[in-house]
Amino acid sequence: MGFFDFFKKKDTPPVAKSPALIAMCMYNDGQGFDVTKFSSDLKSRWRIELNSTDSDQDVFIFDINETRVAIAKIGVQIPFEEITSTAKYAYNWPTAIDDLKDHNSHWLVTIFPNANDGLTNNILITKVIASVMASSQCLGVYKGTSTLLIPSDQFIERSEIFKEDNIPIDLMMYIGIRPGEGSNAGYTYGLEQFGKKEIEINHCPLNVEELYGFIYNISAYVIKSNITFKHGETLGYTADQKIKISETKGKFIDGTVLSLTF
Repeated sequence: MGFFDFFKKKDTPPVAKSPALIAMCMYNDGQGFDVTKFSSDLKSRWRIELNSTDSDQDVFIFDINETRVAIAKIGVQIPFEEITSTAKYAYNWPTAIDDLKDHNSHWLVTIFPNANDGLTNNILITKVIASVMASSQCLGVYKGTSTLLIPSDQFIERSEIFKEDNIPIDLMMYIGIRPGEGSNAGYTYGLEQFGKKEIEINHCPLNVEELYGFIYNISAYVIKSNITFKHGETLGYTADQKIKISETKGKFIDGTVLSLTF
């Protein structure tokens, strides 16, 4: 049975109200994951029970609540130009090109949301990916739409903060840092999937570690608390700190962004 044959059934849920979320889990030697181990890990790690499951040797389809999830084997390497292009930005995985050069298959993880809730949908696919990795010999995940390449051990470890009621936004969106002489710059790539404007910071006095932490914390606050910043507002960690917010043309990404000025 083919991947798309599952969606011809009469019990297929309504068409998703928001775009599908897609990730690619990569393997050597055609390795994949064991459905039984995956289901067990999903239940023990995240207390997620599967329902309405259907599968063959290359496709596993299931529902979590009212959201349909598909995991499908693709028996070829991800086009390596895509990997090398994204690896340039993967400072979290400096050996990505060497580690992935021989991968020869990947499992496409897709969720088809029936609600326009970026946070809930991203939490779900992140937990599914973590359980795919924990129950198989996965090398890592490629999320091209978010410019993310993340090795399995790092992904699984970071996902554990869900259990502390925190959100590992670095598994969901990209934070770019551009070091400079005397000042640094940073930006987000992926806030848009949560219905928010991307953020850019230019000529920032913070060092690269501080700047990354600042963007991470602001992004997590925006996502978790559903905050929408507006042009002309200010923000700060203290009553005296006034960081100006301006809607401007993006320097590092296309379209308009919210530029933060210290």
